[in-house]
Amino acid sequence: MRRDEVQRETGLCRSTIYKRMKEGTFPALLKIGRGSSGWRVADVEAF
Repeated sequence: MRRDEVQRETGLCRSTIYKRMKEGTFPALLKIGRGSSGWRVADVEAF
């Protein structure tokens, strides 16, 4: 999932997502390709 999809699904804003990732309370980003990252759907759903 890309960030905009994650924001819609979770209701979290961009800064909260990255803050929680840093704290270890939100799934980490994965490299999708050159210059792009995203999250696994299952990880976001489990959150």
